[in-house]
Order: sequence, then C-alpha cells, then structure tokens
Amino acid sequence: MYPDQQPPQYSVDYLNQIATPQQNTGVPKNMKLIIIIGLVLLIASFIIIVMGILGSKEEPTSADLAIRLETLEMVSRDTHENLSSGDLRSINSNLTLALTNASRDMNTFLGEDVAKVVQKQAKENPEGAELTKTFSDADLNAVISRTYPREMTYQLDVTLLLLQDLYNESSNAKYKEFLSKTYNDLEPIKESLEAFNQD
Repeated sequence: MYPDQQPPQYSVDYLNQIATPQQNTGVPKNMKLIIIIGLVLLIASFIIIVMGILGSKEEPTSADLAIRLETLEMVSRDTHENLSSGDLRSINSNLTLALTNASRDMNTFLGEDVAKVVQKQAKENPEGAELTKTFSDADLNAVISRTYPREMTYQLDVTLLLLQDLYNESSNAKYKEFLSKTYNDLEPIKESLEAFNQD
C-alpha cells in the first residue's frame, strides 16, 4: 500500500452480506405477546377462583337451624344418663328442655312435611353421630365431666351464631321473635356450661 492511497471503500451492503448473520438473542415479538396473554389469563383465572371461593359461602337456612336443634337435642338426651355430676345433669336437663321447645316451635315455621325431613336428616346427621361417639369415648375414659361442657359450649356457640345470622336476614317479625327467644333461652345455658367447665 502506498501512503497516498486510501484503503478501498466497501459498501455497507457488501459488508452485511459477507458478515455472519447476527443471532437474535431477544424474545421474538410474537413470543412476548404469548407471554403477556398467558399472564393475563393466569391472573384472570386466579381472580375467578378467589371470587368463587369467597362467593360460595352458603347462607344459613331455617332448615340448617332445625337440623342443628334436633341433632343437639338428640345428643343431649342420649348423653344425659352418662353424666355423673348432679350440676351437669341439671344444666343438661335445661338444655334438653330448651332444645325440645325450640325444635317444636321451629317446626311451626317449617311446616309438617319439612319437619319430617328435618327429623330424618337430624337422625342421619354425621355431626351428631360424631358428637355422641366423642361423649361415649369420654365416658369410657372417665372424662365426660370435662368433655361434655367443652364440646356443648362450642356447639351452642355455633348455634347462637346461626341464630344471629338468621335473625339479621329475616324480615318476618314472628320468626325474628322465635329466634330471639331461642337465643335468650340458650345463651344462659351456654354460660352455665362454660362456668362448669372452668370449675
């Protein structure tokens, strides 16, 4: 090469032709679109599932209350003879009486046909069978005086909450009166069970 000579100029096109093609290291545009659509669908399905779980909470019904009252009445009646403490037997007698009256009054709101179905479902209620088994086991292990008040206090707590929910949802004045009376009958019994459990 001569000092006066300049190196040959090649066109850019020629250089692009002889150079090795650049590898695309990024994500193709259509792949980005697929990822975005996938994320949107994932988020949407998550929201639908969460709303389904939160929205699927069943509202309590009068039949639920009737079954619960019948079940607890049967359990308290079946367990009565296993209770050794005179005080606990007295509390349980009051509970059985209150539940019997509440079940009878509840049947007037349900009607005769529904009341028969409720009684049948209460007899077949697995919760009642499980509770009776728990009390039988506690009797065999000589801890019925501790187990019965604790379990029945819990069951009455659930029942009282159900009564409150139905009271708040109802617009029928007579039904509200029944719910209020039942609540007022059961709450002192629950408190007596709690007090017995703490002794």
